[in-house]
Amino acid sequence: MYDKLKNSPSGVILADDMGLGKTIQTIALIYTLLNNGPDGKPILKKVLLIVPTSLIQNWIVELNKWIEGKTIYQPVESASEIDNYVSFAHRLPILIISYGMAWRHIERLEKIRFDLMVCDEAHQLKGNDSKLRKKLSSLDISRKLLLSGTPLQNDVEEFYSILDFARPTVFGSLAEFKAQIQEKEGIEMPELVDETLLRRKTDVIKEFMPQKTEYIIFCKPSEIQQHVYEAISDVMTLEAFSQIDLLKKLCNHPALVYKSVHEGEIKERTGQKKFVNFAGVLSKFESFKFDPLNCQTTDSGKLAALLEMVMSFYELGEKTVIASSYTKTLDLLEELFSFIHFKISRLDGQTPNHERQKIVEKFNSSKNRQNLFLLSTKAGGIGLNLTGASRLILFDSSWNPAIDLQAMARIWREGQQKKCHIYRLITSGTIEEKILQRQIMKTGLTSLLEPDFVDADVPEFIDEEMQDFTLVETECETHTLIGCECRGSGALPDELDALENENHGEMFEEEINDTSLRLEESSFLDESKPCIVGIPGSEHDDSVLDGYKMDLNESSRSYLEQSILDDSVREIYERGEKRKKKMTKQIEEDLAISSEAAIKLDSSRKNEKHASMAELLRWRHYSTAIPQALAYVKTNTGLSRIEPKHVSFIMLAI
Repeated sequence: MYDKLKNSPSGVILADDMGLGKTIQTIALIYTLLNNGPDGKPILKKVLLIVPTSLIQNWIVELNKWIEGKTIYQPVESASEIDNYVSFAHRLPILIISYGMAWRHIERLEKIRFDLMVCDEAHQLKGNDSKLRKKLSSLDISRKLLLSGTPLQNDVEEFYSILDFARPTVFGSLAEFKAQIQEKEGIEMPELVDETLLRRKTDVIKEFMPQKTEYIIFCKPSEIQQHVYEAISDVMTLEAFSQIDLLKKLCNHPALVYKSVHEGEIKERTGQKKFVNFAGVLSKFESFKFDPLNCQTTDSGKLAALLEMVMSFYELGEKTVIASSYTKTLDLLEELFSFIHFKISRLDGQTPNHERQKIVEKFNSSKNRQNLFLLSTKAGGIGLNLTGASRLILFDSSWNPAIDLQAMARIWREGQQKKCHIYRLITSGTIEEKILQRQIMKTGLTSLLEPDFVDADVPEFIDEEMQDFTLVETECETHTLIGCECRGSGALPDELDALENENHGEMFEEEINDTSLRLEESSFLDESKPCIVGIPGSEHDDSVLDGYKMDLNESSRSYLEQSILDDSVREIYERGEKRKKKMTKQIEEDLAISSEAAIKLDSSRKNEKHASMAELLRWRHYSTAIPQALAYVKTNTGLSRIEPKHVSFIMLAI
């Protein structure tokens, strides 16, 4: 960065992966350029640092941390501070301002001769027609440093707009740029892009960081979710945006869409309200006697699974971060977990900026394993180090994979001491699987940044498959679409030869069908079956946190007894163990393999790019309908309370 920015005009994009220290690198660069150039004289006198409002305090903390005993910055809280900046710039050369303030007071900034512009989270400048981008382009600043862990999010046009902002006119027109990057069937990195974009992947710090394991948990929709989902899909008067939003919220919990359905009112993409005849949808709620003031965790497959997961982590003595894109979902989660005596930290769009860092520091410093951190992916998914937790659950997904990746990177960062486990929850057969599939396809754009990874044999989802949002009865539609033949055994493609030995394939098919049938007949799947332990006292004790299903209505605090495995399920498990002995030795070893051995087994793949279809095929896939696969998952992933009535399929990255 120093070499590229010491001369003027110049521009560079620091596009290191999240968690690789873009902030400290930038502070070191600015401090060096302010104090010492090639000839021993300072290169910079005035620096404009533009950041999201939510990160101003974070930058102040980092500047104070790394430049001890000397303040060299002035945060902008009012227009007058911009006007007064010139008079004290010799003492406080860095002017820190939010994107919003810069937008409103661009005329004042144009009067100041800055030597360097730094834009944090610079992907906010994407789009040639962006008004923010055009306004900031009007500033006559010859050096630019853009920071973004996700410079390429949606399409080549957005990528071009960021490059062109960093180095105007260098890349020519958009049409010329597109022509440069296309060569025959492959994608070639233009030399100019290579000169402008500085990027390191997380591989460079893996050996210095704790192990990180990622999971995708496919949850079964509850019966009410299935009926309401189908009814919403049949409402043809809805615009696509409104229908998608309702279906996404329904996957979180039916209570989140009940008000809209009951009032017959939705909000369209334009922000305008629209009245819809939801009579058919409302009748589905009524048939289940749904009471929004007395809803159950089991009304949502994901919420029931989440509860089992959090209790599993509590028993391990570990704290958890739960991320969601919906404020109402965070409200529901806060009410639920507060009710069972967890201590809640929360950060969303309503959190005052001056409180954000205090909340984070308090959560990280506490050793109380009851602590949960509820995080908004939209308002709080950037710039946070939540290293006090070792488990992170992404409760719902965004169409933009960069938003989810930002949120999921909060715990695996500098300062983390424990092994990290990151879980993404998906409701099987619903729009959430379509979102996951779309994200996987969109991340193929990263081949522009990683040109060595071009795999002609990577399977692709068909667009038509992702435009159909009707409910699919399936364990995991994504597993079906990628064409994996493991049948949920956890075997990798290069291990599947063992399935063909001794007619094992036919036996394996029989194993799945027989086990699934028995699970369907089991009383274990009876949603009315009591499943809670403990009677709450005036003060918390561990027995209250022993495993839960409950009313969210505080006036109704009935606690019911639970047995993790009743006799019928135990019988199924024992029969499964007997069948397991008939399986080939290779599969038996595979299902017993430790997580450490699995990582060692596939160390040769460590440099292959994460979210591609080829990578997903290299994950281990487990069907909870197979007793020995479920037993392996419970033993080796920290999901000791997960049960097949709520979770149908688990994918595990290795």
